[in-house]
Amino acid sequence: LSMGFNYEDDSGFFTNVSGAYTSEQFADVANLPENLGDPIMLVNGRIGYRADWGEIAVFANNVFNERGLTRPLVSTVNPATGVPTLNDQPSFTSTDPSVIGLQVSVMY
Repeated sequence: LSMGFNYEDDSGFFTNVSGAYTSEQFADVANLPENLGDPIMLVNGRIGYRADWGEIAVFANNVFNERGLTRPLVSTVNPATGVPTLNDQPSFTSTDPSVIGLQVSVMY
């Protein structure tokens, strides 16, 4: 489930907030109970000012620093365990840590 909110006023100020919820999910292709991941809620936000010259914004990704596994990177699957592997090593992607930054764009 995902949702978002965008707002921009006539003076150039804008904001965006988005979130994505993922319920419990298996982290292997065999759906083994011991590999059931916790639910996670990822929230991102951005606030800034837009003008004829460009824009400046502050952003935050994964605001609450949610940690969890996302879908496996399947190269091959170990037939004995059902765990996806890449070069014979378990292979999963995880959520990125919180990132806060400043973005400046200039139009010319």
